[in-house]
Amino acid sequence: MRVGDLIERVTASHPDGDALRHLSDALAVSELLDDLSDRLLGHFVQAVRDAGAAWAEIGRSMGVTRQAAQKRFAARPGDVAALAGVDDR
Repeated sequence: MRVGDLIERVTASHPDGDALRHLSDALAVSELLDDLSDRLLGHFVQAVRDAGAAWAEIGRSMGVTRQAAQKRFAARPGDVAALAGVDDR
């Protein structure tokens, strides 16, 4: 994925839009990419957790502390209930 492709997609969504409209659309795309990025990392964090890796190992691999990795990716009880039945295709 290239930045140029994303720029083209944003401007094509509103070809007659002004710069502020394009900025608003770019923000929406950026937020979607942030969410996808978190879900991608979360998938692989869960895979290494399932394989028995400790939070300290995960943190080292990601270049953060154990606490930072655990805070970002450890499922909290409310999160698990909210994710029940979610289709991640």
